[in-house]
Amino acid sequence: MADAFAGADFPWWVAGGFAVEAAAGRRVRDHEDVDVLVLRRDGFRVARWIAAWDPRASESPPDRTSTDGTPPGCSSRGLPPGVRTLVCRVPGVPAVEVMVGETVGASWVSGRHPDVRRPITELGRVSATGVPYLKPGVCLFHKAGRIRPQDIIDFEAVLPVLEDGDRAWLIHALDTAFPDHPWRPRLGDGATHRQAPR
Repeated sequence: MADAFAGADFPWWVAGGFAVEAAAGRRVRDHEDVDVLVLRRDGFRVARWIAAWDPRASESPPDRTSTDGTPPGCSSRGLPPGVRTLVCRVPGVPAVEVMVGETVGASWVSGRHPDVRRPITELGRVSATGVPYLKPGVCLFHKAGRIRPQDIIDFEAVLPVLEDGDRAWLIHALDTAFPDHPWRPRLGDGATHRQAPR
């Protein structure tokens, strides 16, 4: 994915399980695909960049064609409104899901809850090999909305390495969107690092 996005003129981050592994510093589990987050505000540039990867909205049938001749899932005006995930065929990668994130001003807005936000500049990190990836708190919040067996594995793997600021952000994000979430007690009270889920 780093090669596929090399030179991209928009921000992007590896997300999901591979981002968790980047934070944990070790292999955690097997993966069915690679998740990548981009921002809708960069829609035209993203659509142009991924056009060769046969992007299709995840809910689109595989034989659907667009009316203007551009790849399904994209248009000449960029990313289609309302589409949050595009399934792509990237050479050398078994399966790729490009997730489209929303923004307000300089902040990313969670698709799980509109009041959960984070400055775009604080969304991610860069690995030792130069690959941008989402901070684990952001990944865990996304996973918290629909817990699957692999999400529990990811939570257990990254919990010991959550930095204080990331942990505090996740605590407040869960309190905002899922106040009775089963992961909440495991994160502590965050009293020493109170901050709003920006």
